[in-house]
Amino acid sequence: MFILRFLKNIVKFLIKEIVGSIIFLILLTILIVSIFTKLGESFEKNEPLRSNSFLIVSFNNGLKDYRNNGFDVFEKNKELTLYQTLESINYAKNDSNITGIVLNLDNSNLSFSQIEEINKSLVNFKKSNKPILAYGNSFNKNNYLIGIYADKIYMNPAASTNFSLDGFNINIPYYKELTGKIGVEFQVLHIGNYKSYGENFVKSEMSQEFKNQYFSLLQGRKNYFVNEISSKRKIELAKFENDFLNGKYLYFNSKKAKENKFIDKLLNYDEFLKENSIENTVELGEYYSYIDKKFENDNIALITLEGDISTFEGENNINPFKTAELLEIAKNDVSIKGIVIRINSPGGSALASEIINQKVREVKKVKPIYVSISQTAASGGYYIASAGDKIFANKNSITGSIGVVSMFFNLKGLYEKLGLKYESIELGKTPSSFNFSKKVSDEELKELETEMTDIYNEFKLRVSQGRNIKYEKVEDIAQGKVYDGVEAKKIGLVDEIGDINDTIEALAKNLKLNKFSVNEIKIEDDKFDKLFKFTNYLKSNNISKNLDNIENKYKTLEELNSTPSLYFPYKIN
Repeated sequence: MFILRFLKNIVKFLIKEIVGSIIFLILLTILIVSIFTKLGESFEKNEPLRSNSFLIVSFNNGLKDYRNNGFDVFEKNKELTLYQTLESINYAKNDSNITGIVLNLDNSNLSFSQIEEINKSLVNFKKSNKPILAYGNSFNKNNYLIGIYADKIYMNPAASTNFSLDGFNINIPYYKELTGKIGVEFQVLHIGNYKSYGENFVKSEMSQEFKNQYFSLLQGRKNYFVNEISSKRKIELAKFENDFLNGKYLYFNSKKAKENKFIDKLLNYDEFLKENSIENTVELGEYYSYIDKKFENDNIALITLEGDISTFEGENNINPFKTAELLEIAKNDVSIKGIVIRINSPGGSALASEIINQKVREVKKVKPIYVSISQTAASGGYYIASAGDKIFANKNSITGSIGVVSMFFNLKGLYEKLGLKYESIELGKTPSSFNFSKKVSDEELKELETEMTDIYNEFKLRVSQGRNIKYEKVEDIAQGKVYDGVEAKKIGLVDEIGDINDTIEALAKNLKLNKFSVNEIKIEDDKFDKLFKFTNYLKSNNISKNLDNIENKYKTLEELNSTPSLYFPYKIN
């Protein structure tokens, strides 16, 4: 009887705990739904935008082409994508509540390609005859390149302010001697004499091919910069270029900047606001919520691809199967008349790039596809772009890098130094490339080189088909060579110099659409993913987010190590 009573009590306890847990989950669900319902209502009932407001445009966290749909309902001033930023500036042009724009340029972290697109939207805004004013406590060559599009540039008068126009450079560490000392050996195969990725692991210094490529890119970037500054600030070009190259403007403060006509006036921020009668302001992220989006019957789909190309699915990757799903959505939506693919990618997996290329070629038989290159669409990124009907790039975009690379690392020497030994049992031959404890044999390297040559030839074929260039001539512009947008247009890799808006407008013109909406195609997270993001948001889980980014990058590199890749991850400073 005691045992029966004991078991009965256990069953009662378990039932009580289970029922209690279910009730708790139901109440928690109701609470969460209530909170978000109230929050949704509160945000829908935003206070009206005050008249005579200045739009504050700043870029403290930089800009991305794509942001995942996370839980940001608590953030009134949300972070925008580059396209949303351009949308906001363009909308403000005709908004009677917006009197002008203040460019608050401290801590801006933008690439030249992004700056080029923002400056185009500022030129468009100026057609409204509303003022654009720039303010900063410090300027470097990047944020100053935005400031010159303002009607007036202001700086704080403090002696500790910083105005520095430094030169252009690329710094790449060469690891061969270091890795040799710790017992790590790299093997790199390149198809394409100018395909440079990985050379810093097997060489002690930069190859001449690499130097030539980057010197050409640096030269183009420098020419763009000095011409823009000289033109907008009415400074004699030859003198400015000479002084810039000789480092005259490295260590200026605001007073020196004004003496050299780089800025217009010295005032602290409160004085600046007072002088320009600025009383009401609205931040860019907040202003986006005020935009009255009109939905037309005809749509152009915008699909944004940003990050490394990989069969692994991560937040910061371009996954071929997810991309195919996005393209299918656009293809099957009868309201969508055409598609713009926005690419910002240094490339990655050759297989994933080919799968996406195949899907783009399939979908464009049904609806036209135009491609907009952001900062970079190189190697695998260009592999995807080449499938589009038309390609647009900015002057400062980086593209090309038509070549193939495979990189393997051997940790045997390091393991020996650490006293670590691997013992293997094998039945049948396994690839050395998957084993980090031994060197890839010459026999395997020869077979891999044959496979890579096949991939290279297929890459050139896709470029030949997509760009209508004779296959034999593709070799001249391939070999891993990289180009900025201007050079890419000259040799036929892109059709037009233009930004995302130029691409959309050209497609609309081709489709003869007088009125249309832009529909950003995204795959909504399921409820469990949303709950997970909500939990991370509440925990302010930045550590978790950073760990996820590291894991994504590691898995991508792991994939690149074991398979031939189309990759070009370098940036100009």
